[in-house]
Amino acid sequence: MENSSLDNIIKYKDEINPEAMQNMIDSLQQKVSTLNEEINHKKQVLEDINKPILKKEDYNLLVNAIVDGIDNTSFEEGNFDWEPEFCGKEVQLNYLTFEGQEYLLEAIQTAIESTFKIVEEEDEQENSFENE
Repeated sequence: MENSSLDNIIKYKDEINPEAMQNMIDSLQQKVSTLNEEINHKKQVLEDINKPILKKEDYNLLVNAIVDGIDNTSFEEGNFDWEPEFCGKEVQLNYLTFEGQEYLLEAIQTAIESTFKIVEEEDEQENSFENE
């Protein structure tokens, strides 16, 4: 039985043209590539479908709350790490790093919390049943 399998492989090898085999491989690779692209596209569509819905009015409120949080953050010299470099009569800035990220985040969160009523998911479902 083993010899017959080996004979079939040898016979098959003799019948296949290397160029035809390469064309077959290239065609299969193209199909795999196309299927991978389609899978990635469908994953993105599913991700978009599963996104929570945010009404335009609420989105605008959120953006305004973020802007207010940024506006209420102090961007003073002490919040930055920087290093000047002196080149003759010119002063250049080697780097500038904002060190007040925590304060900025806190200001944005505070602005959002003052704009929206934050509820846990379970609370939200209970409230929707109470309103019916």
